[in-house]
Amino acid sequence: MLIAETGARNGLNLYAEQGGALHRLIERTVAGLDDPSFFAARSGYKQQWGRTLNAAKLAWMEPYYARFKDPAMIKWIRKFRPLGHTRQGGDQTLLFGIKKLPAE
Repeated sequence: MLIAETGARNGLNLYAEQGGALHRLIERTVAGLDDPSFFAARSGYKQQWGRTLNAAKLAWMEPYYARFKDPAMIKWIRKFRPLGHTRQGGDQTLLFGIKKLPAE
């Protein structure tokens, strides 16, 4: 995500590469958070988030949401804010976060 953001800020639209593959990956990932049956069917294993889903794992949502305003992300952003990960530059909510999110 941050490579695509760096590209966008330098006039390179990596979001459009391979027919928008990054958009499709993100759409499938967020849909899988809401309904893990797609991944369960393909992996053969029940998908369990339990304690493994956290702000660090969803930190990529802040820059993507800031640019594209995907409404499917709002509930996840709200639930785990502040989103951040040391490998992504720290607090992504501080760097990219939109303070006033619309209703889901």
